[in-house]
Amino acid sequence: MKAQSLKIELLEWLSSIEDIRLLSTLMQFKKATTEEDWAEKLTDDQLESLKRGISELNNKKVISSEDFWKDFNYSNNSVGRI
Repeated sequence: MKAQSLKIELLEWLSSIEDIRLLSTLMQFKKATTEEDWAEKLTDDQLESLKRGISELNNKKVISSEDFWKDFNYSNNSVGRI
């Protein structure tokens, strides 16, 4: 089947769909395949930072979010106190 024939068949099918969930899913698919990928807009510095983060994760050089916030709150609460 040629591309033009496929397009016509799809348009006919799309025009007959009444299911809003299916139409919404198809719209999400369209957006995902036509919008520019945000990763393509990253600067070299941002890419390097992501690579470092992935490396740290792979090497288990990470802390939990809970531990981070405990430390963060402790250091913020102690600022300016003697």
